[in-house]
Amino acid sequence: MLKKSSLILFITLLTLTQTIAQVGMARFGKNRVQYKNFNWRYYSSENFDAYFYDGGNDIARIGIEYLEEEFDRITDMLGYAPYSKIKVFIFNSPIDLKQSNIGVNEKTFTVGGQTDFVKPIFEVAFPGTLEQYKEDLVFQATKLLIKDMMFGGSIADMFQNSYLMSLPEWFVNGAAAYIARGWDVEMDNFIRDMVKEKPVKKPNKHKEREAELLGQAIWNFIAEKYGRTYISNVLNLTRIIRNEERSISGTLGVPYKIFLNEFNEYYMSQASFVYENYTELDASNALVINNRDLVINSVKLSPEGNYLAYSEINRGRYKVHLINLNKKNKDKIILRGGYKVINQQIDYTMPLLSWQSEGTLGIIHTRYGNTFLTMYTATSGKKRRKRLNRINQVQGFDIVKDGNLAVLSADNKGNNDLYLISLRRNSIKRITGDFYDDIDPRFVPETSSIVFSSNRTTDTIYNGKTDLEKISGNYNLFIYNIDSTRNRVFRVTNNLSRNSQPIAPNEHEIYYISDQQGVANIQKYELKTGINKQVSSFAKNIKDWDITYDKEKLAYVSLLQESEAVFLENNPELNENKFTIQTKRRQLINAKFVAKRLQERRKNEIQKEASGAPVKETPEKEDAVPGQDAQPSLLDAFKREAPTGDGVFNTDEYTFSNEIKEEGQIIAQEPEIKQPDGDGTFVDTDNFVFETEAEPETQENKYSFLSAYSRLRESNDITGPNDYQTQFTANNVVTSFEIDPLIGFGLRLETQMNDLLEDHRFYGGILAATDLKSGEVYGEYQYLKHTIDYGGRYYRRTIFRDIRESQFQHKYTLNQFELSASIPLSVTTRFTVTPIYAYTQFFNLDPNAYLVNNSNFVNDQKDDYLGAKLELVFDNSVARDLNVIQGTRGRISFLHYEGVSNGEKTFSNLTFDIRNYQKIHRELTLATRLYYGMYLGPNQQNYLLGGLDNWLFNETNQTGDNDPLRTMPQTPNTNILFLQYLTPLRGFDYNALNGSNALLINAELRFPVIKYFYRGPIASNFFRNLQFVGFFDVGSAWTGASPFDEENSINTETLKFGDSPFEAKIKNFKNPWLSSYGFGMRTVLLGYYVKLDVAYPVEDYERGKARFFVSLGYDF
Repeated sequence: MLKKSSLILFITLLTLTQTIAQVGMARFGKNRVQYKNFNWRYYSSENFDAYFYDGGNDIARIGIEYLEEEFDRITDMLGYAPYSKIKVFIFNSPIDLKQSNIGVNEKTFTVGGQTDFVKPIFEVAFPGTLEQYKEDLVFQATKLLIKDMMFGGSIADMFQNSYLMSLPEWFVNGAAAYIARGWDVEMDNFIRDMVKEKPVKKPNKHKEREAELLGQAIWNFIAEKYGRTYISNVLNLTRIIRNEERSISGTLGVPYKIFLNEFNEYYMSQASFVYENYTELDASNALVINNRDLVINSVKLSPEGNYLAYSEINRGRYKVHLINLNKKNKDKIILRGGYKVINQQIDYTMPLLSWQSEGTLGIIHTRYGNTFLTMYTATSGKKRRKRLNRINQVQGFDIVKDGNLAVLSADNKGNNDLYLISLRRNSIKRITGDFYDDIDPRFVPETSSIVFSSNRTTDTIYNGKTDLEKISGNYNLFIYNIDSTRNRVFRVTNNLSRNSQPIAPNEHEIYYISDQQGVANIQKYELKTGINKQVSSFAKNIKDWDITYDKEKLAYVSLLQESEAVFLENNPELNENKFTIQTKRRQLINAKFVAKRLQERRKNEIQKEASGAPVKETPEKEDAVPGQDAQPSLLDAFKREAPTGDGVFNTDEYTFSNEIKEEGQIIAQEPEIKQPDGDGTFVDTDNFVFETEAEPETQENKYSFLSAYSRLRESNDITGPNDYQTQFTANNVVTSFEIDPLIGFGLRLETQMNDLLEDHRFYGGILAATDLKSGEVYGEYQYLKHTIDYGGRYYRRTIFRDIRESQFQHKYTLNQFELSASIPLSVTTRFTVTPIYAYTQFFNLDPNAYLVNNSNFVNDQKDDYLGAKLELVFDNSVARDLNVIQGTRGRISFLHYEGVSNGEKTFSNLTFDIRNYQKIHRELTLATRLYYGMYLGPNQQNYLLGGLDNWLFNETNQTGDNDPLRTMPQTPNTNILFLQYLTPLRGFDYNALNGSNALLINAELRFPVIKYFYRGPIASNFFRNLQFVGFFDVGSAWTGASPFDEENSINTETLKFGDSPFEAKIKNFKNPWLSSYGFGMRTVLLGYYVKLDVAYPVEDYERGKARFFVSLGYDF
């Protein structure tokens, strides 16, 4: 009868709630480590609030202005505008962003019954250049709007979409990348390499950066073939029908398979065109081939070519390798640092490398929130570290050969400039001071000059107001003479392309990387003649590169079979002119550029005719046209700026004028010329998605009604800065039910609140049993703003025991108060100290207890405890999907309760809980767990081994007079409040074994069968989350001798007879270990994560009958 009632209640609640809460015994989680205090303020505009802190005023101001300018374009392409104002938190550098608490424990899957509220908040770090800053702002804003569009809206919409919609990474991130960057050279290079290897058939299988680039290519294909208006149509239909494949098919009018075929054909034709006219990379020259998860960001050859150094990044954790090219298999890791970033933007800029001499390598890297320059000696392995102050993100650097002077490209307060630093003294001097981005500086040998790449449109160092509209994606080469007294630079190239990473092997020629033809290849510029020519014709982009001074060795980074590799060529041909045809992307860019110029000319002619002014023929402005280079007068002008004599400066005795001895103070040059000469305007045709030009009024290019309406609104001025006010919002709400072995069936209500920065967090909830006599109440506050995290927690648990057979009723309560202090050792490791005050109460509720001569009479009791908990937690696990985790978790804790009123109540607890989730292939995962716990002290508590968490129709084993669950009328059992159920041990009831010590080992092979074989969207929650498991559990619980001893507390019984001095030991030969094996199935059924297990218990070396277990919630 009881089982039938429970079944009816279970089915009823299935229709009322969505999922079951799973409350784990162990609390894991990641951390963020703070190294500085952030004093937040914000600017406010019509659509955005831009938050910033000290040093970020300028980048926040220009950032919010640019977002307002782009807002109409973004919302028009999406066909969606947010309901509320978007809040942007702007960090001065990626190093500072890593200290943010936002999203620190964001989960891929939530606990049952949890509804997360979509908040219009995103973070962005100033990446070091304004050009990249523009892209990052648009990308993050677009990504947020798409998520708000898909998962936001009313509470009902959030509730439904969070459970019924699951979108792949390429869909959301790819759309944001396309709107931010358009058809850029990186995506073009990536998709050519991908479709060359094999056609794209299952976009959903790609993750992270690959998914983003692939999605960018898919959305670009839709825009190029069908038109940009179809982007908003696909997105809006996806929100309605919650399936991206059917949305694409329904919008474009073609089946999804045909759409993918057209997509592959579109890019395959372009890839074939490139590979027919370009040279494929020689795989035999690959010195290092990384796996797809690693990124190689820098490669450098020593001046004489004996060593090669390169740096690689694995999700934020970096390594610097040194290879002795004269010895085989001599790849040595000389520096490592950082940590793997989880749920945050990854910085791929550093480490940066530069050789000071043949045996001394300079490395710029980050450590504990600061930037350092480390000098490494190859012969001795010694390191000298120097902290770089007053600058933020370093984009590139170079050290004078055999000298003590270095030039850096770095930013300070949002301005990227060039700096000279002394390797001996703590001196730094800014040599360019304007809002243009100056990157990739290199010294020109035998001169006092620096060649660098910049997106500046003028040769004057102009310290005016930052204007993001003038910041282009086109970079050209410039030369600056550090001994010159004029604030001017000399232009070397003048193209509508990205010319970067210059290297001057001597004073007569400069080699650099250019994507002028659509693929990033090596070009050569002769300073004397002004002749420029392309000297490589690789079919894939060169990401980073270096050559020796004698040009006998060439090293570069490029793609090889969708992975990054380091290539090394001996005696490369760097003088022969190699002509290549422009890629389709580059041809389209140039066509748009010409069309724009013609349209501007026609517009000017119409305006002049309307005004009655005569139309004069004016020569076309020679300001950066495709393929045009500077005239060969550069070397003469360059020499006129050089000092008299041989033109070589002494780096050991270089004088920093007006040097200030305060460590790290920047010495800035005052500009002599306040205004730039000429308008110097570039048009960013390389990243043409930033369309500010007036386009022909075709049907496709007209603004939508939403955009037209927004343009009619009166725009508000930007106000601020205002002080940051702490505002709390609800993060999520949990409404679910739980099955507690002691309390029984109960309803759990839980909520979480935090401020915008998630520095303050509140947790609270209740668990009420169906009889309303037992339950839990808890509340917790965490303060995470500084290096040490503080917290406070209150917990109350009530257990009502109604033993009808004995006709008595007992009530037990535990009230516990905690104050905690946690020291995050890294993002994955923390150490916590928690002082505790607790008290237990016993209430005798038997109505007959106070009758005269009642044998069951017992007084109410109260016991007080003072204690502490020490805990070390490690967690680098990542939730890849529902109940699919990869990584490692571990927890070591020591808990002590000191009985204040009664010393006999004192006890301690030591636990080890280690879990590993090993990826085998795709989502196929082997999950293992090792748990050991022991109680110490005069009042040792007990572990109850067996069963599962949230086990429906559970059963509890009775173990006799010494059963920890046994309650006697005359003996209060307050220890019941401290019992720990140790699960899972499938095949056995709760309390199969008990004792003050316990050991449990679990192993599960988790196989998401449908997702493993099918990569398309799966509409059914049942099939999308269907998972088969095979498992093995083994464990034991004991008091006294361990099961590893021949005589232990399980197989040996000791009998005593009254006052007799003799005792008897009886050995029953029982196996102290309980084990089980079997298989199971997990899936989402009617909104619940349901587990069905078939377990074969093994006890005393005999296998029992198969037992079926139904439980709710996720696995360990």
